[in-house]
Amino acid sequence: MGDVLLLAVLVGLAVASITWQVRAGWFRLPGPDALPKSARPVLVPVGMVASMLLMGGFAASLGQMVAGIPTPSAFVQTSPTLTQQAQAAAITYALSIPLALGLWVSFCRNPAGIKPAPVLSTRRAVVLGLLTLLLWLPVVWAVGVLGQQVQIFIQGQGPPLLAHELLAQIVHGDAPLAWRLTLILAVVIGAPIVEEVLFRGLLQTGLCRALGSTWLGIGVSGVLFVLMHAGAIPRDGWITAGATLVVLTLSLGMTFARTRSIAAPIALHAGFNAVSTAGAFLIT
Repeated sequence: MGDVLLLAVLVGLAVASITWQVRAGWFRLPGPDALPKSARPVLVPVGMVASMLLMGGFAASLGQMVAGIPTPSAFVQTSPTLTQQAQAAAITYALSIPLALGLWVSFCRNPAGIKPAPVLSTRRAVVLGLLTLLLWLPVVWAVGVLGQQVQIFIQGQGPPLLAHELLAQIVHGDAPLAWRLTLILAVVIGAPIVEEVLFRGLLQTGLCRALGSTWLGIGVSGVLFVLMHAGAIPRDGWITAGATLVVLTLSLGMTFARTRSIAAPIALHAGFNAVSTAGAFLIT
């Protein structure tokens, strides 16, 4: 009875949130930038995505090497400790965050880059991102609970209590507090900055221009975002976590498309990860 009541409340809040956003015009997104005859407006973000992936991969490899994590292969199965993961994350994000922000500034200043809305300061964009999070949290939670019920119906059992392996390790791990806090900062601050610049700022912008549609750009970049997180989700938690990720990436893509400021989806993403991390500690 309690689960039914919780689901009813969440669905009601989700419907109210979406209804308000539709009436407020939040789903009427601006179209992609008008493209000149040259392909430069598409090639510039694509080139920056490739650069970020290459240099980000180098940063991750360097972090793993310094932390003493062997490179996985068909013959070597790695099971790094939580401390090693924290050390690798610290090095990876220490290098990746300046890289991501530098590429974003360069992209905004490039003639073929994106021009943020002049009326929206970074502070206002952050506030808008956090307010958008409040609107979308009921939708995310309702979809998550619905996914849980669908999984129980199909598989006869629900997903694990924590459907994110790293969060589960942070909560239950025996690493020193300093390294656990390092991983929490990586999840709450590092990942949102790097991922939003990559998936929303560069990739979504390039796809919107190449496909000629804002919604198609959000959809394709969102699919890639979900697939990128597949490795962190246990197999028995994919229905619930996958549905939640789809709603999250939709909200992030729409927020960036409306504001043209990378600060807004970063704030939304960071707020969501902070709520998820706090919730992981509360429910276990």
